[in-house]
Amino acid sequence: MNRKLHKGGLCLLASIAVLAVSIADAPAAKAADVDELEAQMRAMEVQLQELKRQVHEAKAQAAAARSSNRGAAGEPLDLKVKWKGAPELSSNDGKFKFKVRGRINVDYNGINQDTAITGDPDVSAVELRRAQLDW
Repeated sequence: MNRKLHKGGLCLLASIAVLAVSIADAPAAKAADVDELEAQMRAMEVQLQELKRQVHEAKAQAAAARSSNRGAAGEPLDLKVKWKGAPELSSNDGKFKFKVRGRINVDYNGINQDTAITGDPDVSAVELRRAQLDW
């Protein structure tokens, strides 16, 4: 009986020693995790600054593009778009006029099959036979 208590005490002592070692390593592991998280945060801050720089550059480019789309007097382009049977583009001063016209011949074929009999699905097709553009 005494021997059993001695073995039980040794097992208990060994378990406490293992637990103590794991508890002692826990702060070191937590410190390593904290250091790793801080490194990730610094990397994310660098990425954020880079993205902010890219957004600033994109806004500057958009502003430059908007200003370059204006005429010599700083006014927007004078282009009118109308629809009179076809799209018609013209300038406000009347020096430019362009009207696109044309014809397109298209064929459509649809076949509604009974799939229980034929085993084939419904069929449809579109064919562009001829296209003619005029201006």
